[in-house]
Amino acid sequence: MRIDRQQLVIGLLALAVIAGFGMVGYYPLIHKTHRINRVVEERREYMDKTDTLVVQLAGLQARLEQLEAVEWLYNQRISADSQDVSELWGQIADEMKTHGLQDQLIQPREQTVIDGLQCNTINLEGAGSLSQIFAFLQSLDRMERLIRFQKLELQNEEDFSGRLKLVADAKVYCQTGSLTGK
Repeated sequence: MRIDRQQLVIGLLALAVIAGFGMVGYYPLIHKTHRINRVVEERREYMDKTDTLVVQLAGLQARLEQLEAVEWLYNQRISADSQDVSELWGQIADEMKTHGLQDQLIQPREQTVIDGLQCNTINLEGAGSLSQIFAFLQSLDRMERLIRFQKLELQNEEDFSGRLKLVADAKVYCQTGSLTGK
């Protein structure tokens, strides 16, 4: 079978048209499709990262709310007003009177400041029945201010009358300006 010249020219032209279509039409579409796929993949990765960050943000928001509640409690229980300590001593004396403790002594001891936290040590003494002393200690625990006992002794009276003598060293804390940001 012999191909004549006209068929060869038509075949070459058809090949040229197909190659031209491939170069002019198909290749740019393939190239554009690859670029679009890369952009879509980048956006998908960005959205995945964003979704992860949104989940983390929700967790951080919940943690922030917890910390704000802790900060509020901290600011309530550890006053920023150092004058508050003398008022607190008066409140402690009132609680001792309320619970019927006798031979009261509230005496300030050393005062230290560490990392924006002032620690005042006070010596407490009083005498009463076990139930009176226990009620007094419970009332101190219910106070707004944070009071921590470093030493707590209960001693029997010498006449064994049922009265006990309370001897305690307590720590009361205040914020200084560097901790509260003032």
